[in-house]
Amino acid sequence: MLYFGKTDHKGELLWEKILGERGTVPYGMETDSKGNIYITGYTTGNVYGKENPGRIGACDGTFQFGPVGESTCPTPFIIKTDKNGEVLWSDVWGTDAVTIEPGLRIIIDENDDAYVLSRTGGRAGIPSDTSNIKKFNSAGKVLWEKEIDRFSGFLKAVGNIIIDKNGNLVVLGVKREVKVSPIEGFVLALDRGTGNILAEKGFSGENTISFGDIIEYDEGFFVFGGNDTDYH
Repeated sequence: MLYFGKTDHKGELLWEKILGERGTVPYGMETDSKGNIYITGYTTGNVYGKENPGRIGACDGTFQFGPVGESTCPTPFIIKTDKNGEVLWSDVWGTDAVTIEPGLRIIIDENDDAYVLSRTGGRAGIPSDTSNIKKFNSAGKVLWEKEIDRFSGFLKAVGNIIIDKNGNLVVLGVKREVKVSPIEGFVLALDRGTGNILAEKGFSGENTISFGDIIEYDEGFFVFGGNDTDYH
């Protein structure tokens, strides 16, 4: 289950909440302009009246995230609460395939729209990872959904997402053309209104390169960090 709480500036606990069913794990959290709280991660159960689309027992013996015969494979979720931790709405999505699908990051724009960055990995019979961005308005309606399929290859996995000073989404990730090739980094710019890709840039070395975080320090200029086993 998901535990979260609120403290005052002295660290004194004001309230605490248990959200979701067993197998609900948070990865990202944000607040909007009204102080509401948004949480994303993965779950192997249902989330506040939203039925998990995953198939019970699909990961039994493969990726074991819960009791045999009782849990789905991990699927992404979003929960919105008010500033006191009371649930306002939630959603859970994914597939009934043998996959691991965590919601990794969540960001909120000035209109209180939420963007959830998720990743699918370990799909049986399909040797690739894919990534997804899903946009919700403040009432929980899905405005658009975009799979990051711009790059062909064995691996396409996202790591972080920000909104730049022009209001575009900027996504940081990695890709690999074939299973034995080096992992390469990439940055994508996407239109916030539609999810369409506006620009792309790849970075590679002789060995493995991966990205972890990105910031915009001036309009149109970014700093990002990660790991390159072939320093150059």
